[in-house]
Amino acid sequence: MFVQPAGAQLRSAPDEEALIKVWDEVGECLGYPKPDGWRIQIHKTGRLVKLFSRSGKDWARVFPSILKMIRDQLGDDQVILDAELVGFDHHGEHLVPSRLRYAHHFRCYLLDALYLRGQDQTSLPTSKRLRLIRDYLHYAFHSSFTLAEYTSIKSEKGFITFYQQCRSRKAEGFDGAIIKQLDKPYFSDVLKVKPEETVDAVVVGAERDPHGTFKTFLLAVPCHKRNSWVPIAKVARTSEADWNAVWSACEPHIQDYCPGNLEDPPVIPDLWIAPKIVVTVKVTELKAGKNYLVFGFGARDCVLREDKSPQEATTFEQVLQLAGQSEILEPRQKQQQLSLFE
Repeated sequence: MFVQPAGAQLRSAPDEEALIKVWDEVGECLGYPKPDGWRIQIHKTGRLVKLFSRSGKDWARVFPSILKMIRDQLGDDQVILDAELVGFDHHGEHLVPSRLRYAHHFRCYLLDALYLRGQDQTSLPTSKRLRLIRDYLHYAFHSSFTLAEYTSIKSEKGFITFYQQCRSRKAEGFDGAIIKQLDKPYFSDVLKVKPEETVDAVVVGAERDPHGTFKTFLLAVPCHKRNSWVPIAKVARTSEADWNAVWSACEPHIQDYCPGNLEDPPVIPDLWIAPKIVVTVKVTELKAGKNYLVFGFGARDCVLREDKSPQEATTFEQVLQLAGQSEILEPRQKQQQLSLFE
């Protein structure tokens, strides 16, 4: 049975001052370069292997080579593992997550273990889970299956050096760093530290240019306190391949009315889209903007994240945190649905 994986809190670290704040927050910890791919949960029972995305969809049939690798290299008859699958083209160049299904070859990084040696490991502290993984699964780590590159970080200087090394490895398929506190159980949020803000948002509308071509998407994120979708950015058409992938995913969800619980958008789009499709965008800055509670300035590089569900979009509460704000305004007077994700 699929288990919702541990979450992550975002921390933007564009400079050393921001890094020091993160260090002050966590202190002595474990970290690894964040693989830039799909988070998958590996379930193995005998020869049966399932590969669940974060939304709980089984992708095993899409990645037969990964199934074979898990069957051949993992001798344990019953495991649940937290991993990241990263793709590369036939030249060995890293592929962005939206192109993962078209990879020539893969690398699978083991991040953590939920079930191992016939026991639930989730209540154990991070340091003990990592020791068990190294002791019990060391035989399995070869070829394209490897343990995430955990580093023990014991000082502020060591933390800064570690993060700088992570940033220098983007071409290898890494994107920032993951930080875990030593004494926390599996289901505690980890910290995802990156040099620039990225937001996972849902598409709720699209606008045409004067020639009738759809040129921008309206993006929103879920606010759990207000039980609403909050518009945060418009992103323009850039890469043709990425745009077409997003548009193809959105087309079945086009509708002729505003999505329920959508906060008033700054501009009414030319068409509405049900909040079902998740995309990742980079933003230069998040702050209060005209007609937006928080606006993602410079939104760009919009890519489809078919491995994520709307429930896993960046929350408005997290966006506020990235923007350096703490308060959420009271809900506007409007009819509320029971759930955003019905």
